[in-house]
Amino acid sequence: MINEKIRILHLEDEESDSELIARLLKKSNIACDVKLVNTRNQYKTALHEFKPEIILSDHGLPAFNSIEALEILRKSNLDIPFILVTGAVSEEFAVVAVQKGVDDYILKDRLHRLPVAVTNALEKYRIEAERKKTEREKEEARKRIEESEKLYNQLVHDLPAAVYTCDSQGNIMIYNKAAETLWGRVPDRSKEKWSGAWKLYDKENVPVTHESSPMARAIKEGIKIEEEIIIERPDGTKRYVVMHPTPTFNGEGIIIGASNMMIDITEIKNANVETLMLVDRLQLKNKELGQFGYMISHNLRAPIARILGLASIFDVDPKENQFIVDKIAEAANDLDNIVRDINTVVSVRNSEKGKREFVAFETQLRLVMQVLHQEISESKAVITSDFRHAKGVFTIRNYFYSILYNVLSNAIKFKLPEGPLHIHIHSTEEKDYICLSVRDNGSGIDLNKNGTKLFGLFKKLNHSVPGKGVGLHLVKTQVESLGGKVEVKSKVNEGSEFSIYLPKNHDSVIS
Repeated sequence: MINEKIRILHLEDEESDSELIARLLKKSNIACDVKLVNTRNQYKTALHEFKPEIILSDHGLPAFNSIEALEILRKSNLDIPFILVTGAVSEEFAVVAVQKGVDDYILKDRLHRLPVAVTNALEKYRIEAERKKTEREKEEARKRIEESEKLYNQLVHDLPAAVYTCDSQGNIMIYNKAAETLWGRVPDRSKEKWSGAWKLYDKENVPVTHESSPMARAIKEGIKIEEEIIIERPDGTKRYVVMHPTPTFNGEGIIIGASNMMIDITEIKNANVETLMLVDRLQLKNKELGQFGYMISHNLRAPIARILGLASIFDVDPKENQFIVDKIAEAANDLDNIVRDINTVVSVRNSEKGKREFVAFETQLRLVMQVLHQEISESKAVITSDFRHAKGVFTIRNYFYSILYNVLSNAIKFKLPEGPLHIHIHSTEEKDYICLSVRDNGSGIDLNKNGTKLFGLFKKLNHSVPGKGVGLHLVKTQVESLGGKVEVKSKVNEGSEFSIYLPKNHDSVIS
């Protein structure tokens, strides 16, 4: 039984039949508002304005029939029942009408079926409407979920942080572009597991087993972890990463895998290392500056004190004045030499790196030997060389000349009193350096006793040998300013070997 008032559009050209049908429906307690039309135009207008909930239609109308009315209804936006209420029709027509979409047909001589037909048709359409509404809502929900997943996947894919997920067995499920970049390759999701995909190290660079990795622990222990780790990529490069693995659970609270966000902090770590190195260099420079100031003060004090002392007794004894003047000139000359040496050291420390060019070892050795010709001749030194493994290096020419000059000059100065002096110079190519070694059989150095003083400014290890303790200090300063290093091997009375390591350009070294 229908309690709500329904709108019925009745296609009928006999008003008496329409009144009969209306009374029958009301008598059956079907509250309704019936609108009667009998022409095509009236029917179309009523569909638009009256918005009926059900249509009752006679078959034969003036210039119009029920089948045409049904077709007009199906082309409208209304999805409502259409019941044929007519006089006698053939069985063939009834079948055609049902095939066309008529929901039911009632013969006018059997109107007692009409209320039930109306009620059933409305209930059928209500149920179908609910079903369609439910289906629409499901489809809309499905589309919203798909769109949300699409947006989520796009968001994850575009994240600057590397993100991936895996199941409880460690199989990689989803990953984004940043993860590919961080890993250095694309994993095979069909068979690859996180546990065997990459080499891992802790922040102290100690290898980490995958069973004890942050991801494995998150899955095993069911806890969120934050830990710094190092990933080694297929090309051998390493990246410092902060991992944030988080376990994932199903509806029953069982761990089914984990997701991991990895933030690459390599640049930050490198910047921190560079900062620490810079701090160390600054501290070293400050220490050197303090020592430098002390050495300058100490070495300048002696000639200045002599000059002041000699000046104070000038004219005391006129006969001694010329002697005093000579001594003042001698002290002033010493002072001038010290100032010149200091100026040389300061200029090396403060000068910016000049243009690098290819410097041939053989050519530079020949030039240095020409300058040291007298010293070589007096010491009867025999100098040999072997530059087969590296014929030169890209560096600053005048720095290299000064380095080679001071090392060779030092070898000549510290020859043994007896026996011939042999000096051998040879080059080798190391991983990142070109090494030039100068080996002699001279007096040698007690490195345990004097190793810390060897490259000090104005640090003379043997005062019987001429020199001011500047040459080796210049060697170390100039080599380090070129990005290199100096290593020394020496034994007393057996000789020394100075190894000069200069950085090489792999594309430019000629060997």
